[in-house]
Amino acid sequence: MPSQPHRRLQRLASALPLALLLGLSLAPMPVGEAATEDIAAPYRMIVLLDVTFPKSRGTCTGFLVATRTVATAAHCLYDADADEWATAVGVMPGVDGVVAPFARQIATTFSVSPEYLATGNPSYDYGAITLSSDGLGSAAGQFDLGLATDVHLSGAAFETAGYGATVRWGTLWRMGTKRPLVTFDRTTVVYEWGIAPGMSGAPIFEPNGAGYRAIGMATGVALSDGRYEVGVRANERMLAFYREAGVGTAEPSRPEPAPVIAFTTARGRSVVVQSSTSAAASSPIVLQSSSDRVRWHTVAAGMTDSTGAARFTIWPTQTMYYRFVALGVGAGPISRGVVIGSTPATP
Repeated sequence: MPSQPHRRLQRLASALPLALLLGLSLAPMPVGEAATEDIAAPYRMIVLLDVTFPKSRGTCTGFLVATRTVATAAHCLYDADADEWATAVGVMPGVDGVVAPFARQIATTFSVSPEYLATGNPSYDYGAITLSSDGLGSAAGQFDLGLATDVHLSGAAFETAGYGATVRWGTLWRMGTKRPLVTFDRTTVVYEWGIAPGMSGAPIFEPNGAGYRAIGMATGVALSDGRYEVGVRANERMLAFYREAGVGTAEPSRPEPAPVIAFTTARGRSVVVQSSTSAAASSPIVLQSSSDRVRWHTVAAGMTDSTGAARFTIWPTQTMYYRFVALGVGAGPISRGVVIGSTPATP
């Protein structure tokens, strides 16, 4: 189930090889501080997943591995205990609070590894979300998913980042410094990084030339002390799974409501745009604009009033799409601002 370790995985934790449990510290360790700057690679390629099951809803993390493929934990997409698939997943790359540079797509095409589907084995806890177009993946970029040797895993330091459910929704948390793995085997990695619920599906990565390579994935397996410190190691079976997922055909994304006309004005005239997002009082909120509904740019920022609403005065020069992004709420509905005529003459 999203935002918590799968119950079957909790039971299987006691069956993990003893070698994987040696050296684990029981002291909790935070992942790091919330990122506050504009999202750059590789964090823009990490995806907030808003997962809907037939009777529940939760949060997971994913990462782009191709222009139309998001990698995540299998249990974020398929609940083996209930034998239920997710019905829809909101896919939002690079979100961090009110920083939201890309579109939100509602995906409905998923797959998980055959081994996980058959047995729930946590060594195969990986799945894929197939997007219906290349737009998000092309705009945000992708991780390389690659194999690392035992020698490299023994000596290198890695990091992860994701959307922990223990903090405000939509906050990207990441490590302050890279850290080594505790141990690993052919399919599993163990680390002491303080991974939180909601970060299932987060990449375990390192720089790789001009890009970044994911050598595994956090999957949220609970050890006996309740911490989520075991992930899956990238291997040939995993890479073959994602290669096949990358050539699959997705159903059309569930459409967002058609944008309403927020205003019609002459070019360069001021207009007041009011939010329709339900946000907390006195919390950060931004107004964004987009010409293609894929890349979004902040045009005004402020705080909500005592009712949770916000109003911004802008001077549009061309027809654009608009949306509000509120802290802890995310992106609201998209509207359209229509600009007509020429720029008015200066009085």
